[in-house]
Amino acid sequence: MNLLEQTKFILKNYNLSINKLRGQNFLISDEILKKIINVSNLKKGENVLEIGPGLGTLTNAILESNVNLISVEVDGNFIPILEKIKSVSNNFQFIREDILKMNLQKQLNKDFLKNYKIVSNIPYNITSRFLRIFLESNFAPREMILMLQKEVAERIVNHDNKWSKLSVMCNFYSDPKIEFYVSKNDFYPSPDVDSAVIKFTNISKNKYNVEEKKFFQIVSIGFSSKRRTLANNLSVGLKLNKQIIENAILNSDLDINIRAEKLNLDNWVKLLKVLN
Repeated sequence: MNLLEQTKFILKNYNLSINKLRGQNFLISDEILKKIINVSNLKKGENVLEIGPGLGTLTNAILESNVNLISVEVDGNFIPILEKIKSVSNNFQFIREDILKMNLQKQLNKDFLKNYKIVSNIPYNITSRFLRIFLESNFAPREMILMLQKEVAERIVNHDNKWSKLSVMCNFYSDPKIEFYVSKNDFYPSPDVDSAVIKFTNISKNKYNVEEKKFFQIVSIGFSSKRRTLANNLSVGLKLNKQIIENAILNSDLDINIRAEKLNLDNWVKLLKVLN
């Protein structure tokens, strides 16, 4: 039985309907599943967190590596499937919870949080909030291997050389890299977009030795209006004389008419130090 047949069988057997509002598209490619496991480089006994296990396709593949797996699922319809997986695996636990509202410190073991990976095909509509929560967390994972919408993944790694608030945040805390692309035809039902598996490594709270609050304040203000230059956005947002801002931009070795999307991380760090 291939993955498509297996998926349809499970849906029918558990009398499940697909919830499009929650972005439920199930992976049906054995090849892609194997590639996810390969790039995850899972070691026996290590801790893994999975979000949105759904029918358990990726869950079962992860468990074949003999890791300690905790899956978090918000949809109660999938709980009977996860209970069945738990009944045959001593290394598996699941929590019914909304990952965006979950208190990691209270609901996960402290030893687990000291060293864990995230391996997930997360719902695409929670991508930005999910990344912010886990990259900014004091309990951030060691690595994350995530299936994301192709366009979002490319934005994160600056595929078109245009930075965004999301890509600045992701690169500030980690080193993201697209591992491979996934066709929309590798899912059932087929979504409207292609996907990509992206790996976040070297996750660290502050690699750039700057005050995070101030750093992201100027980044947020810098991106506040795409039509305006960086100087205009910062002058309005920081309520400073435009001449002061322009001098700071020039002293940061940047063009006076530059827009936020053209600044890389080193540019933002230098600009913050000049402004301070």
